[in-house]
Amino acid sequence: MKYIIKLLMMSMLLTVVTIPLVKASEENAAATNFSVTPLNEKTLKPQSSYFDLKLSPGSNKKMTVRIDNPNDEAIKVLVEANNGSTNDNGITSYLTTKKRDTTLKVAFSDMTSFKKETITVPKNATKNVVVPINVPQESFEGVVLGGLRFSLEDDDKKKLKHPQSQVKFLIQSVFF
Repeated sequence: MKYIIKLLMMSMLLTVVTIPLVKASEENAAATNFSVTPLNEKTLKPQSSYFDLKLSPGSNKKMTVRIDNPNDEAIKVLVEANNGSTNDNGITSYLTTKKRDTTLKVAFSDMTSFKKETITVPKNATKNVVVPINVPQESFEGVVLGGLRFSLEDDDKKKLKHPQSQVKFLIQSVFF
C-alpha cells in the first residue's frame, strides 16, 4: 500500500514539474523552428551544407538557399551576406565587421549585390532566397570566403519567452 502511495505521489510530482516545461517549449516552437538548405543551382535540390564554387573571372552564378517554416504562423527571417574574416582567436567568422582588412583585394561583398534583406516565410511553407554572384573581370589569387547568416527578425525574437533559444544558421561560401 505504501508503495502505491509513493508511486502515485511521484507521478503527480513529475506531472506538475513537466507541464510548465512542455508549455514553454510549445510557446517557443512557433518562433524558433525554421531551417535553411543550400540548393544546387541547376536542379534546385539540396546539396551539402555549404557552397564551394570554382568561378572564372567575369562569370556569374546564383546561390539559392531554401528557408523552411513548418510553423502555424508566418516568420520573418533576416538574411545577411557577410565577408569571411578571422576573429582575435584566429577562428573564421562570418559576422558583420565594420572595417575591412586593407590587404583584402576581393571580398564576398564585392561579388554580390545582396547585403541584408528580411524575408517573410508564410506558415507551413518554404521560400527560396537567391543570392547573385558576379566575379570581377580582373583575376585574383586565393580564396574568397563569405557567409549567408539567417536569424529571426526582431519582431519574432520578442515572441520568445526564453531568448537563449534563438535560432541562427550560417551557410558558408568558398570561392576560388
